Amino acid sequence: MQMMQGGLEIASLWSTQWPDDAESDFRFLVSSSNNYQPTPTAQFYKLYKYALNGDLVFSASEDKQIMTTAVVQNNERAFVYFLNKNDEDVNISLLLEGNEGFELMQSKVFLEPGIIESIEATIADGQLHISLPQYSLSMMEVELN
Repeated sequence: MQMMQGGLEIASLWSTQWPDDAESDFRFLVSSSNNYQPTPTAQFYKLYKYALNGDLVFSASEDKQIMTTAVVQNNERAFVYFLNKNDEDVNISLLLEGNEGFELMQSKVFLEPGIIESIEATIADGQLHISLPQYSLSMMEVELN
């Protein structure tokens, strides 16, 4: 997320692969020991794929343990990312300033290597309300009105 905020289009800090990696599957994106199949850790890139070719817009969190980044695609959809570094679940409210309204299209969370699940969110009073699990990466897609 910091790379996105800094203007870097695409990058990875993980090694792509390493020979004989069978005992350290979480450290690499593909497994040379398993015919170069994606590892469970590679799953979180499925959340970031929506940011490609979008316009980075300002986003902020009042909680210093929650990093947020937002990308708008074609002035029609916004993809908002939250990295919750807290050791507990955190309830948040998302306000999209400058928009008359929005509709939640999907909300997903990467909980641990290999696990991406839908996460429940509600819209009330012009805000999106969601509980971010501890130590998680979440992505919300909203259609802008």
